[in-house]
Amino acid sequence: MLKNWRQLLGIDDTVVDGKTRRAASSNWAYDHNAAITAVHGVGAGNVVADPLLNDIDLAGYVGTNTFEFYRALFRESYVVEINQWPTSVEVVSGSGATGVDATGISAHTAATHESTAGRYLYMEVANTTSWRSFNFDKKSFLAFGLRWGGADTTNLTLAVQLSNKTTIGALAAYGYGIITNAANINLETYGTGAAQVKVSAATNLVSQNRVWILIEHDPAVADRLYINGVLAATQSTAASIPSTELVNATIVVSITRTGGADTGDEYMEMNHIILGREL
Repeated sequence: MLKNWRQLLGIDDTVVDGKTRRAASSNWAYDHNAAITAVHGVGAGNVVADPLLNDIDLAGYVGTNTFEFYRALFRESYVVEINQWPTSVEVVSGSGATGVDATGISAHTAATHESTAGRYLYMEVANTTSWRSFNFDKKSFLAFGLRWGGADTTNLTLAVQLSNKTTIGALAAYGYGIITNAANINLETYGTGAAQVKVSAATNLVSQNRVWILIEHDPAVADRLYINGVLAATQSTAASIPSTELVNATIVVSITRTGGADTGDEYMEMNHIILGREL
């Protein structure tokens, strides 16, 4: 009868350092695995869950964890639609004018304040004449830098809108974006309720100060606006959250003045646009 079978078979039931020619028992491995809940070599308190693995709720990550935000762009479950400027078309009236270069888009009212200036960016499938669709039934986000410059906010409106519009004005079915009332920033959405709905962010643009805008779209749950990484406005009314698949998707960037004295140029600059959507 074998009385010391572990020794004869070279199996230990207790971990032994430096024993490279002996095997651990299944029982020892089980007990070891059950006892250790953290990553080996790292305390459990130091292991940070990554909210971007399963959700696009970026919360304050843009302002405080920029690296984590950009990591989100490369998740296998998301595709980045725009990370450089696509083809765009100018839409202006009065003395309005726009410019496009490697750094972004600018729009000016110029000498006559009662003017509009904007561009619509359309997403064209490479090497074809077909525009891309955009499905609002899937999660998405739109992020960009924005700067306004001027001295008179009378009848002033700045807007950045994701929809299928090719004109300057109110948001149409369906879409989301931002729009200002004078210098106040509003989250703007259009859902099955068949109307543009605005939620004030209670935040004003300051001339010459650039802000980082992030809009999250969580279908049937909420649209959220973050300004410099801080949640500023939420739209959670189901009928006001865009849904369905939109053909011929565009992003309209515009500045409008409907009156006021001709006291100088009012302008906006938009750059570093990032549009991500769930596959």
